[in-house]
Amino acid sequence: MRKFGLVFWFHFKESITGKKALISGLVLFVISLGFFGATHWFSQQEGEQYLMAVVQDSGAFVVDLNTLNSVSPDIGFEALGLEEARQSLESGEVDTVFVIEGEEIPTLKTLSERGSHSTAEFIVTQELSHQYLARVMEQEDISPELLQSLLSPVAVTHETFENMEEFFLNFAISWVVGMALYMVVATSGTMIGTSVMNEKASRVMEVMISKVRPTTIMYAKILSNLASVMVTSLMLYVGYLAASVLGWADMEQLAFFGGAVDFASVDPMIWVLAVAYFILGYLVYGMFFAMAGALCTKVEDYQSVAAPITISLMIPFFAMMWGLTDGIFGSIATYIPLFSPFITFSRFADGTAGYTEVGITLVLLLISILLIGKLATKIYTGGVMHYSEKASFKDIRKLLKG
Repeated sequence: MRKFGLVFWFHFKESITGKKALISGLVLFVISLGFFGATHWFSQQEGEQYLMAVVQDSGAFVVDLNTLNSVSPDIGFEALGLEEARQSLESGEVDTVFVIEGEEIPTLKTLSERGSHSTAEFIVTQELSHQYLARVMEQEDISPELLQSLLSPVAVTHETFENMEEFFLNFAISWVVGMALYMVVATSGTMIGTSVMNEKASRVMEVMISKVRPTTIMYAKILSNLASVMVTSLMLYVGYLAASVLGWADMEQLAFFGGAVDFASVDPMIWVLAVAYFILGYLVYGMFFAMAGALCTKVEDYQSVAAPITISLMIPFFAMMWGLTDGIFGSIATYIPLFSPFITFSRFADGTAGYTEVGITLVLLLISILLIGKLATKIYTGGVMHYSEKASFKDIRKLLKG
């Protein structure tokens, strides 16, 4: 145990104080602070007041400014002359200029620097349409009842069986946890494999295994990488604390893909399972990447050996991102240890998987970790001393036989 602690601390200190860890921590801090800052900025922008200029160049159609200003509290209208409106537009005092023209049929011309404000344009055109309809009704002697009958919209009813806010929240949780697991395993797992391969190629491994058992080195390397990842991830929380001090953080109204998400209302059990699936999923893939590194001495060989592991990581990740966790695939993938950290957690978050399925998959993950651990022990122990070309299936069978 003492040797394991020494090896663990050596790798942990090496990884946590390295340039990659420091840069990663800084990037996570900036991402966290920037996310809350952007959310705060956009929420401030939503309450911004827009001022529009209306140029009345029609004698037949004249809009009522009081009516226009009563539609939206964020949009104001004022009547100006054409030249005065142009000057106000150039100076930035108004956002858009609406020029009303036409005597028989109303026309609307807009002047702006970046494009017409769509909501304001809709408000003005609606008012003009009402005036035009009233004029046509008077000229053609059309009764209000007939016009109402002609303009009656098609009745549309919509019934949903799912709370959309809850659905969006569950999707956000699955997306955040799945993305975190995928990024960590893809980057840290590759680091584990290449680290083992480099130690083997440089013959450093020969010195290390003379003092410490190879399996002790393997598990210490995997767990130290996991610990360093979790410590580095704390920079996300530091960014949140900085945003809180600045008054930017509001966990109840976070903007996520254009929608508000209340992470504060999430059931604590979901976060507990998120951590559990994250750690167990990391251990499963970490041992596979360690085995891949032990079987290779060249980068090209490692890439080909690790490719199936990477593909097995991408399949459940993209299935979760694309919403393919339901149906037959989701039901089967739930019980596959390589897929369950993504699929089962996603299904539990959206309510399609219960505690029974979660319990079964957690037990299967633990059993698979023990079985993969035995497999990894044999391959790693013999593989780190295998210095020929990339290990073939025949070599792997020999390693498994001991």
